[in-house]
Amino acid sequence: MNSPYGSHPEKLPDNGKGRYETKEMPSAEVDKQISRIRWKLILREFAKVYIISLAIFMVIASACFIGVQSLLSKVEYATEEDMVIPDDLDNLYVKPAADEQLAEAATLTEEDMAATEEQLEQIALDENGLRYEEGVTNILLLGTDGRKASSKNARSDAIIILSINENTQKLVMSSIMRDTYVNIPGRKENEKITHAHVYGGPALSMQTVEENFGIRIDHFAAINFYAFMDIVDALGGVDVP
Repeated sequence: MNSPYGSHPEKLPDNGKGRYETKEMPSAEVDKQISRIRWKLILREFAKVYIISLAIFMVIASACFIGVQSLLSKVEYATEEDMVIPDDLDNLYVKPAADEQLAEAATLTEEDMAATEEQLEQIALDENGLRYEEGVTNILLLGTDGRKASSKNARSDAIIILSINENTQKLVMSSIMRDTYVNIPGRKENEKITHAHVYGGPALSMQTVEENFGIRIDHFAAINFYAFMDIVDALGGVDVP
């Protein structure tokens, strides 16, 4: 049976007449050699893929190792001495910042102190010893939790001092937390500032703010839930689906 690849003549020694005799190679031997060549090509390609894959893996592994080592080198581990709290805390001090700009920002110079004192001196005191400034109007804004038409005996959950500065044409709003413990005039012990409105309405709330914060309050505005709804409607309302 002939090989599908045809017959392959095999060279034999010279017969002395200047010719070479040939004989046909068995087809089984031809198939064996072709198969051997195929396997060599397959193994060669596999070796290339394996070497390339191994090289890529080594590069990635090396990069990961270097990255982990770089991160670990930046970690500062606490020692037992670091976990001990010194007994002489009162004698410790904070070192100045190494950066000059940070050091300047972290400390007040004599010029800064003088400028601050000058600004404080410009703030006048009225006959009651409260601070005020010409051209500045302070309004106490109160938002109570009253759910009836009258806000009597309601707590002031929102307390904001609105300062209108005509000199600088600016508005400044300062919020006071409702749970701030203060001295309410007429009460023996400190209580939450929100209780002042319960005891004496807006008048006592104004007096409490003035005596505890030293700021003169010129006017006030108070709203409850009903007034809040009216304000929302006046601004166009909110559609609730």
